[in-house]
This record gives sequence, structure tokens and C-alpha cells, in this order.
Amino acid sequence: MLGNQSVIYNEHETPTIASARDVRTMTTETPFDTPSHALLLTLLNAFPGDVTLIDVDGTILVTNEAGAHIISSTVAESVGINFFDTHPPSHAQLHRQWIAEVVRSKKPVHVETERIGRRLRESFYPITDQGVVIQVLAVSYDVTREVQAEHERSRLTETAAQQMRILDGILSSSPEHIYIYDREMRYRFASKSALATLGLKKSELIGKTWRELNFSREHMGPLEVNVQRVFGTGTSMQGEMVWPSTGGERVYEYVLSPIYNLEGEVDAVISATRDITERKRVEAALKDAERLAGIGETTTMIGHDLRNPLQALQYTLELERIYFNAMSADAKADPRIAKATQLFSNMEQQIQYMDKIVSDLQDYARPLKLEAEETRIAALIDTTLSVLTIPKSISVHVDVPTPITATVDPYLMQRVLANLVLNAVQAMPHGGELAIRALMEGDAVTLTVRDTGQGVPYEMKDKLFSPLTTGKAKGTGLGLAVVKRIVEAHNGTITFESEDEKGTTFMVTVPASRAA
Repeated sequence: MLGNQSVIYNEHETPTIASARDVRTMTTETPFDTPSHALLLTLLNAFPGDVTLIDVDGTILVTNEAGAHIISSTVAESVGINFFDTHPPSHAQLHRQWIAEVVRSKKPVHVETERIGRRLRESFYPITDQGVVIQVLAVSYDVTREVQAEHERSRLTETAAQQMRILDGILSSSPEHIYIYDREMRYRFASKSALATLGLKKSELIGKTWRELNFSREHMGPLEVNVQRVFGTGTSMQGEMVWPSTGGERVYEYVLSPIYNLEGEVDAVISATRDITERKRVEAALKDAERLAGIGETTTMIGHDLRNPLQALQYTLELERIYFNAMSADAKADPRIAKATQLFSNMEQQIQYMDKIVSDLQDYARPLKLEAEETRIAALIDTTLSVLTIPKSISVHVDVPTPITATVDPYLMQRVLANLVLNAVQAMPHGGELAIRALMEGDAVTLTVRDTGQGVPYEMKDKLFSPLTTGKAKGTGLGLAVVKRIVEAHNGTITFESEDEKGTTFMVTVPASRAA
């Protein structure tokens, strides 16, 4: 039945047709000039695909212009043609099976087929009358271009994904730390080395800003300023930043470059960051070396020019002390003459101090040539203390429990002990205790010099052995640098422990030998 009909959907969304005309009487001359037919054809022709209504035997009852075009016919002439005859035999057999399935199950069937190089998406909907399928609505779409476009999209997507994997691999394998920021300073990418430096996983970093990650404004603020400049100007920039780490602060050099989108706008900024901490240290060492080179060039002259007048002053002081000792008791009782004893002591201390400066300059600047010999440590300590003036307010304790010897250069090791003892004395201006101890530990001898003085300031601890570094009101800052150089020349080590207002202990360890 077809005439005067309407297609409706029941509660199962299955289209149902109601009609009042016997379709068995329809011929190819059936007029399509009634309002209902005209409306139906208008709707069908507006559909972007082939729409054909057939009975269960395959006879075409209604089709739109697209469906008629497929069989090289007109809409009116298509009526009455067998639907299966419009397909190649192999396709016709498949269509018979699908329509038979619709009639049997009373449910739509959806398939994709190929016909003459075209990719079709076909659907067959049952139209029932009193629970019996009497007609089938066949709908097909040409999805050839859609499928081709989908394949092309898949290919391009896979190509892009592969390129991203390659790019990710290249950036991640770079020794430099690579970051990509958007305009809000959100991390869009970070290389493996960058993540390792930050101590974060990729999922913990990407998409977040440094503020959300609680990074320091002190470190990230200047970087953000430069990133925004790149966004604004489209030109590359470079700079340096300091980043805290477990081993102390590290210095990084970065280069910022713009990343453009298809519209030619700066879409992101890529940062290539490199750790230049060691380079900075080398540069600082070179600067120190340049300064020390000047010291080395003048050391010989200073040593010669100062040592002679220092010796003359020392001789003069000794002569005056002899004259003083030869004076009568009455003369010595004169208050003015009595002050000579303190005057002699002060002069001697100043001469020793000037002599130490000259010795430090010479020892640091000249090449060290060890003249090692088996040396008794107790004798080494006694000799060193005998040439030093230690205030009476400082008590000295020497502990060498056994006859320990070490294969060292005695003159240079005296320089080590003299420097450490004088440092200890200067750390106790109001008096205290000076303890010197020698201890045999395996194949090494450890000498310790401990004072009860002020302690080493915190800011000086990391650079205490660096040349030209001193926390004293006067001094060259070469004393401990000389000590370290001499000890290391003996294949030894020097360390220290210090606590504010409680004192400092220096520990010198050198290879040893036992007395026969």
C-alpha cells in the first residue's frame, strides 16, 4: 500500500507506513502530482543520499533523484523496477540477504559496501503493518570522500605523532635542559634532563606555572620577564639564572627563542638551558690565577727586599735586649726603662708577623719541591713552637703518646704547623687553650691543632682554603692556602671542624712510617 501515506516512528524508532492505496496497481505512469506525493518527493530529494522504498520482493515503489540517477533513470520511470536488478549479481545477492534479515528480525541493518569505486554506507529500515514487514526503506550515502579524508587524517595524525616522537627524542637526548612555555608561563614541554633537575615527573610539571609549583620568585621572576619580552618582540634572548640544588646553588645559562604558529604569531617560547656552574668556577679560578701571577712575579723581589731589613731589625732588637740585660738593677727600676721588656716583645711579634707574610708569599708562588725525610713528629712540633711567640694567656697542650714518624719535608711541615698555630693564637685574643696532638691511624699520621677561640664564620667556611680569602682585620689570606698546597704536595688531606664561640680544630693527615 502506498497512496495517501505517511511515514511515522513507533516507540522503538522503527518507521511505520500507513497507506490507503493498492500499490499492486502502480505502474511507471503513476502520476506524482498530488500534494502528498510532491511533498514526499521534495523531502526525499533534499536528502543527501540515495533513498528508495521497495516492497519485500524488491520492487521499487518510490525513489528520489539521487536513487534514480544511480540506475540511470528518472524518478517516475524508476517505479516498478526491481531493486535487486539495479545491482551487480554479487551485490544483489548481498542485498537480498540484508533485506531478508530486515524482514525476519524487523530491525534495521547497517552495512558498508563498495560499488564501482565508491564507498557506500547503506541502511535498511523495516516498515511494518500490523506487525508484518511490508516494505523496506533503503538509504545509502556515498562516503568515499569521507573515508578518504579519514584515512588522510589518520595518516597525517600518525605522521605528526611520529614527528613529535622524533622531536621529543631529540630534545630529550640533548645535554641541555629544554623547556617550552606558553604566554601564561605554563610548561608545555620539558626534556628528561630538565625533569631530572627539577625532581619532577612529566605529569607533575606539564600544564602548570612556576607559581603553582611554588618555585622561587627570586629565581623564576627575571626569567619570566625575558620570556614575555620574546612573546612581545619575537626576537631571541639569553641570560643567566641561579637554581638551588642539594650540592649548593647552580648557575644556568639560557637561550629563549620564539615558536610561531601558522598565522605567524608567537605561540610559545622554547628555552635551551645549560649548567655553566663549572665554567663559572673555572673563570673565577682564572681571575684568581691572573692576580696570583702578578704576586708570583713580585714575590722574589719582595722576599729579597724585605728579608734583609727584617733581619737587621731582628739583630738590632737582640742587641738592645743584651744592653738592657746588662744594665744595673737600679737602672732597670726606672719606670721608663721597665717598659722596654713589653716593647721588645711587641717588636718581636711584629717582626715575626712580617716574616710570615713574606714566607707565605714565597711558599704560595714558587713551585714546591719536597725534600722528604723520616721525621719525628714530636721534634717537629717542639721546633715549631720554639720559634713562635705565644701569649701567656694561652695555655699550650701537646699530646704525642708514641714516637711517631712521618716521611715529610720537615721545613714545609713546620710552615704548616706554624700557620695553624698562629691562626689559633689569633682566634683567641683574650686567651684560651691550644691543643696539638699526633695520632697514628693505619698507614697515616693525623696532626690536630685545636683552639677554643671564636670559630670560623659561616660565610667563610666554604672558601676558607681559597687564596686571598681572610676574615681577619689584617692578613694576606694566603696562610691556609699555603697550608693546603703543602699538605696536598705530601699526598695528604686537611679538614676542619668549627663551632661559633667554641673553637676550631684543623686535622692534617699525611702518609706515615714507624720508627725502627
